[in-house]
Amino acid sequence: MVLATGADPRTLGVAGEAELVGRGVAYCAACDGMFYKDKTVVVVGGGNSAATDALLLSRVAKKGDPRPPQRHPAGHQDL
Repeated sequence: MVLATGADPRTLGVAGEAELVGRGVAYCAACDGMFYKDKTVVVVGGGNSAATDALLLSRVAKKGDPRPPQRHPAGHQDL
């Protein structure tokens, strides 16, 4: 399952992404997070929105794997 997040969600442009929207790929942790209860999730994003969504998902998902698109995440350190 991949959860791509951000204040203004963007597609990742990877093969098969469009076919999996709503079937494993989601763009809103607050809206869709409970669908992934006890599952492994990947949060793609490096800003505050991605960090906040990762924290939210940590309460329901079995395991989370953050994937910032850049080498150093842009989110605030306190998140």
